[in-house]
Amino acid sequence: MFFDDPQMLSLGLDEQEHKNYSHNKITYNKLMSKIQAKARQEAKLNYCYYCKKEVSSFCNSHSVPQFCLRRIAADGKVYYANTLIDLPFMRSEQGVNEAGTFQLICRACDSKIFQQYEDPTAYQAKPTGQMLAQIAMKDYLQMIYKRLHEEALYRLMGAELGAPTNYVDHNHEIISLDLSEYSSSFSRAQIGSLGKHNDWYYLCYYKKLNYTVPIAFQGGVVMVCDFEDDVINDIYNMSPDYHTKEIHIAVFPLEQESIIMLFIDARDKRYRKFYKQLNKLPLEEQLSAINYIIFSYSENVYISKSIDESILTNEHFVATCQKSSIATASHPFGNALNAAVAEFSLSKRNEIPNLLSEEFRLA
Repeated sequence: MFFDDPQMLSLGLDEQEHKNYSHNKITYNKLMSKIQAKARQEAKLNYCYYCKKEVSSFCNSHSVPQFCLRRIAADGKVYYANTLIDLPFMRSEQGVNEAGTFQLICRACDSKIFQQYEDPTAYQAKPTGQMLAQIAMKDYLQMIYKRLHEEALYRLMGAELGAPTNYVDHNHEIISLDLSEYSSSFSRAQIGSLGKHNDWYYLCYYKKLNYTVPIAFQGGVVMVCDFEDDVINDIYNMSPDYHTKEIHIAVFPLEQESIIMLFIDARDKRYRKFYKQLNKLPLEEQLSAINYIIFSYSENVYISKSIDESILTNEHFVATCQKSSIATASHPFGNALNAAVAEFSLSKRNEIPNLLSEEFRLA
């Protein structure tokens, strides 16, 4: 259904879609399993993305350090995005060994190129520029892997599910632009990760909390707007000359503490106003904003199974986790960017439980 004004779509299935699924569960699960497996196979490279050597197998790299996942796990498992998005053909929890994994680099590279930042003892002091570069490098690897998988999925949707050609082509165009940007950003992070350019990334927010938060997160987020609803990224600008910019966010739960940090490419001025606004807020409001950004923009967040079940059924929290940047309109002149600003406005940050708050501490 289309509307005169742009409408933001949500992730997950509506009530009717759930009913349709329940009536054809076995057939649908088989189809999805087949397509997902085929997409993973078609998306697989034949060389390590870091060292470029030809390989026959890849390491199951974790997008979030395992020491963080183990800290919040209960019985070796954690909740993840689908716990709240609730796609019925996906599980509601994941084991630590499988949570947030991607296959893009060889085992030899995975064992050495993230060593500094994946050492929990390294966070007795602020992270070095080399550690930030390693985090950025992991973020871009995960983003590249996701886009390669999506590229294969859309191709299969057209070939096997009969998806409209213009829909498939449009998504391939977006993915192609993203892959070009991510590849360039990865190359910069790769050089920085060697420790020779400690000023290439700017740590614009850093807090060490004296308690363990119940979530673990690491990722690059393309924010739409700041605290005053001014645009940071025009996510619908398809010009090859326009490049969206990420802000890297990490939430690392430790034994008795938690590290919260945000950083950017030092050349990027797009987030300057945002992080100045953020740093002026009281601590609880800072944490509330970061909590909202993570859950509204990303699916790569992991939650302790020890949290109260009422959080998982909180209407505003579920709606926030199901946000999507996909907009629909009945005509091409609707302002999708304005709709996205309204959808992701930071003024909504206090509508959801703040899992970074001491109220939800694990220890």
